[in-house]
Amino acid sequence: MALARLKNGIYSVNGCQPGPCSNLVLAVHPYYQFDPDSLAFMSSPKLFDESVGSYIYLGRFESLAKKEDMTLVTFEEAARMSFTAERYRRIGRQNNTYFIKTIQAGPQPAENEGGHLVEVPWNDVFDFLRLFEPADSTPISCVGGYYREIPFFSGCLNDAEYVLREAGLPVEVLKEITF
Repeated sequence: MALARLKNGIYSVNGCQPGPCSNLVLAVHPYYQFDPDSLAFMSSPKLFDESVGSYIYLGRFESLAKKEDMTLVTFEEAARMSFTAERYRRIGRQNNTYFIKTIQAGPQPAENEGGHLVEVPWNDVFDFLRLFEPADSTPISCVGGYYREIPFFSGCLNDAEYVLREAGLPVEVLKEITF
């Protein structure tokens, strides 16, 4: 699957261009707990709710990702981005798909420069996400991990949600598709 660089830290799958959409989904490190090739469960997070089940989350996420009537923007660690893009290809997710490269274990946007990662300003990401805004201000649906409804919990999805809200972007977390 070809990833085309749109700007620092922001990539498009197969060269698709951003535009207004009525169903924008933002996935934060969606395969973090899984080997992206085999989908083997790699580790049990300390805060993982065993009653939900890791493969239940995975099934829900991939069912959502297969939908063609939405745009998917994925925040993914630089080292895992190509693996996640390949996984998307295998499940049939190719159109209206974008990646925002991040640092390891955090949602901070980043780009490779001179052999190491440098942070990309959040304002670049906000401007990019605003290209998808429909006229009716439909919220951005957020999925992935780590997420907990605990004050001051710092998980990648929690942190991304906070930063997006602070920028005035409408977001809603689809709690049934989080870990």
